[in-house]
Amino acid sequence: MIALGRAFAESGDFLIHIGWGFQRHTWAGHGVRAVSFILSLLGKGRQGLIYSNNKYGFDKTYLEATHLDSGRPRLNMMQIPKLLADGRFGALICYNANPMASLANLSALEEGLGRSDLFTVVHDLFLTDTALFADVVLPAAHFLESPDLRPSYYHRYLGFNAKALAPLGESVSNRDLFRMLSRALGMSRPELQEDDDVLLTRTIAGNPRIKCSDDLQRRGWTVLEGVNLERISTPSGKVEFCSQLAATEGCGEMPSGYLETRSDDELNLLSPAHRDSLRSQDFRCFDQGKPHLMFHPLDAAQRGIGDGMPVHARNSLGTAQFVARLTEDVPKGIALTYSSPWPQMVGGGTVNHLTSDLTGDHGGGSTYNSTLIRLKYRNFNNSDTDWGC
Repeated sequence: MIALGRAFAESGDFLIHIGWGFQRHTWAGHGVRAVSFILSLLGKGRQGLIYSNNKYGFDKTYLEATHLDSGRPRLNMMQIPKLLADGRFGALICYNANPMASLANLSALEEGLGRSDLFTVVHDLFLTDTALFADVVLPAAHFLESPDLRPSYYHRYLGFNAKALAPLGESVSNRDLFRMLSRALGMSRPELQEDDDVLLTRTIAGNPRIKCSDDLQRRGWTVLEGVNLERISTPSGKVEFCSQLAATEGCGEMPSGYLETRSDDELNLLSPAHRDSLRSQDFRCFDQGKPHLMFHPLDAAQRGIGDGMPVHARNSLGTAQFVARLTEDVPKGIALTYSSPWPQMVGGGTVNHLTSDLTGDHGGGSTYNSTLIRLKYRNFNNSDTDWGC
């Protein structure tokens, strides 16, 4: 940390880009605030900070139809496994998601989805692990079979996904599914039956930053204009080291230090997405075998684990099986594996049987990167349960 501070002080020009991994910790709110103060503390050179999850000014208000909101409370997805397991809901419709791969605390989610009194409908292209729990599986259209707009998390380009062919068989898009469902339920609001062309036209009209709508459909992309990345949205319009607004939101006037503690036999588990995979793809096309878990040779030696050995990881939430890969690219005290394989593909627990389902200190974000595990060499067919190191 001292070396990093000196590097900032000695550099005239720099840009700090806070990514998603940084915010997936229990201390994320305090951490992001502290890092954002670096620019003002140094006060020299040409400096910048980028931290944005708002798709750079793309307005989804019309698409989300917030004016039709019934006022029912919205729930954090991180709460879904425990709420289902506790019997909070009697019915579930799942679309555009495979929670049995992507959510944390999958053991609780398995318990909830396995309830005999839960009626579950899944709308998907593939027979995912979530679909295996469903009472009804409805075939979904592929992204090539439905038009769509594609905003970005990290730049100002807006993409247009043109429909290339009609949906095959009985498959339908998300929008067609909910048009049919609203008709069946006798919902009469005209917005619920607008076709895709009308939705596209009105969404573009409601986005003044889309200057070249013809380019969007002809070329497949356009640039969102007039996005102000210099705005400071504090009450004073200035950088506030001591913030009353933050205090009223439960974050404290000043960011405080936080040290995640772990015992000598625990490792901090990180589970980023792999650059060559998409969570929406059909993982059954790949013979993945047991996923790899990468950690430092010194951590391996402490546990009597060699490269390529089968290992089990465990914490209070569950267990998962991996193949050990020893590398000095992963710092000591850290274990790293990629998310999120389907449980049916690895024959048991996955990384998300281990990941924390707690929410962060501000904003209700996930805390995947605050997960702690214990490791032990263990033959995959061995029933040994001694987890001492």
